[in-house]
Amino acid sequence: MLFMGEEWAAASPFQFFCDFGPELAAAVTRGRREEFGRFAAFTDPAVRERIPDPNALTTFHASKLNWAECQVSPHRERLALVRELLAIRAQHIVPHLAGARSGGRFEIVNGALCITWPLARGATLRLALNLADADVRLPRVPQGQRLYALGAQAQDGALRMAASSAYVTLETVDG
Repeated sequence: MLFMGEEWAAASPFQFFCDFGPELAAAVTRGRREEFGRFAAFTDPAVRERIPDPNALTTFHASKLNWAECQVSPHRERLALVRELLAIRAQHIVPHLAGARSGGRFEIVNGALCITWPLARGATLRLALNLADADVRLPRVPQGQRLYALGAQAQDGALRMAASSAYVTLETVDG
């Protein structure tokens, strides 16, 4: 799921805004502030009063995207990455989703999160994530065709993963 502007890491906030009549507008504003009050950062009523009013025009305007932003660095590179990942999903993963029945399994291997999803027609999607600040080594490279790698490299049958890295493979019955 991508929120408005997230595909290029938009600098504008994605704030909740609406356009309700006076009675409902007041209830929504009050309800949001009460809801936020359950979080430690918003226990002070004065802090809750600074939460943007969902019915205020300023909240709407603050959330509007600057479309020119996606043409400049680093937003342009983020948009290119999201497009690449969506193309990989459309070409390699979506064809194996119809008929997939069960959820994935995960395990932690040497500090890396490794997830396996069985897909339709015997395909298997594998994701290895190193979310730590240090490098890790997986004893073996996840099976299947490599779809995406960021900061991860197969080496001597193992997988070296830099900090904040990812490695995605798809194994199909035909290879």
